[in-house]
Order: sequence, then C-alpha cells, then structure tokens
Amino acid sequence: MTATDLIQRYAAGERSFKGIKLSRSYLKGVNLGATDLSDSELCLADLNHANLNGINLSRSHLIGIDLIRATLKRAQLVQANLIGANLDGANLRWADFSNATLSGASLVGTCLRSTNLTRTIFSGANLTEADLGSANLTQTNFKGANLTRANLLGANLTGADFRGAAMPDGSCPDRDEEITEDEYAWAS
Repeated sequence: MTATDLIQRYAAGERSFKGIKLSRSYLKGVNLGATDLSDSELCLADLNHANLNGINLSRSHLIGIDLIRATLKRAQLVQANLIGANLDGANLRWADFSNATLSGASLVGTCLRSTNLTRTIFSGANLTEADLGSANLTQTNFKGANLTRANLLGANLTGADFRGAAMPDGSCPDRDEEITEDEYAWAS
C-alpha cells in the first residue's frame, strides 16, 4: 500500500489498516482520525499537522516519525515505539501512551494534559515547556530528560523516575527517592 492508497481508501470510508508498512511516507496534513493503524510501521514518516484524533497506533513502530503540530486527541499508542520522534507542538490530550518508548524524542511545547503515560520511557527526551498537567506519570522513566518549564501540576508522579532530568524549576535530581509534591513547587 502507498500513502496515496491509504488516503483514497480512508476517503472511501475504510478505517482499518492494521499492520501497514508506510515508512518514509509523506502524509503531511492528512486526516486519518479514528483509524486503526495498530501494529504498523511508519518510521521516518511525515505526518506534520495531521489530524489523527482517535487513531490507534498501538504496538506500531514510529521511530523518527514527524508529528509536529499534529493532533492526536484520544489516540491509542500503547506499547508504541517512538524513539527519536518529533512531536513538537502536538496535541496529545487524553491519549494513551502507556508502556510506549519515546527515548530521545522531541516534545517541545506539546500538550500531554490528562494523558496516560504509565510506564512510558522518556529517557533523554526533550519536554521543554510541555504541558503534562493532570497526566498519569505512574512509573514513568524521565532519566536524563529535559523538563525545563514543563507543567506538571496535578500530575500523578507515583514511582516516576526523574534521575538526571532537568526539572521545571531547573533542578536536577540525582537520587533514587520518589519525587513528591512536598519537595517541588512545580508538582502542586
């Protein structure tokens, strides 16, 4: 299947494209809302400014994908691999990224408000000015991530690992203890 085939079949009403292989595809600005692309390969694809609300990308390989300013509200990315992905300015509100890998990803200014990020790996990711307000960050790995000026107000930080991360207030915890709301003003 080509990117053109996908767009045409979507326009004709088809919504199930599970397991497709469209790495390096140009899909900038496309509307693929409420589509099942689970178990797919879209490595290095360009989906900048795309409407992907309600999309299912669970277990997909999305290494190096460009999702700049894309909208993925209520999207499912459970166990997805987004190593090195660019999600700068994307809207991921209410999405489920549980058990996903975003190591080395760029999420500058991204909206992750009320998103499920349970056991997600953000090691070495850039989350500068990201909005993680009210997100579920239970057991999330932020080792070495950049959270400068990020919003974590109301987020569930239970068991999250921030060792070596640049925190919203500029601090950099290098210890094994859990970060609590009592310790950091940015968490309350």
